[in-house]
Amino acid sequence: TCLFLRLCISKSLEEISCASRIGYFPTVPKATKYEDMECKISKVIAELYEQNHYLLEGNLLSKKERDYYESVFQ
Repeated sequence: TCLFLRLCISKSLEEISCASRIGYFPTVPKATKYEDMECKISKVIAELYEQNHYLLEGNLLSKKERDYYESVFQ
């Protein structure tokens, strides 16, 4: 069965070749232990926050969103 069968994206997935999907969807890093997986996921999230740090420069975020974003780095 298709995981996306009842979702709108199921049609677009069928139209896209497998090669063009590489890197398109997020994946969970491989690990043999839960602790390793947790560490890898934490690193990925931290990198995403760092890559999107520019969001703090303008008025794109609400006060609540800005406070939460900044709390991640403290």
